[in-house]
Amino acid sequence: ILIRAMERIPWQMRKIIDFMLPLRFNAEELARMLPGTPAPWYEIGRKMERDKDLAGAELFYGRAAELASKALNPQPEFYTGLYRLYLRQNREMQAVQVLRRGIDKLPEYTQFRIWLGDYYLRRGIVYRAEQEYAKALTLDPGNSDILRRLARVRAQ
Repeated sequence: ILIRAMERIPWQMRKIIDFMLPLRFNAEELARMLPGTPAPWYEIGRKMERDKDLAGAELFYGRAAELASKALNPQPEFYTGLYRLYLRQNREMQAVQVLRRGIDKLPEYTQFRIWLGDYYLRRGIVYRAEQEYAKALTLDPGNSDILRRLARVRAQ
């Protein structure tokens, strides 16, 4: 019943998850109850992260990102949850891998390009940072934040 509800009324996902989690299912039990769509996995990852269960959050965010890579219309947050979690844990290389998967699936999503440019800039790979910022600017012309970043990189 829960799987059908998650598939048929995805706009109620948070309420369904809020109903499920107090029942104290473990991660394996939850995983068996979830459909093969990224939204419920992402929502449980968010809840686990808020509850400071970082291993659980990584598991559910990771599955959401994996399912998003196969979905027709994935949402950026299916990648950003895992990306931000990895950054908070100082796991930058894994965070960048998530960004690249997000860019592969959502090449028009500007923020992924900006974050990748920021990564290259932190690493001192200025020409790659410039490339990413320039690509972001083509996707969002006139974005003042991107313009500032690009000008800063070009001044180096």
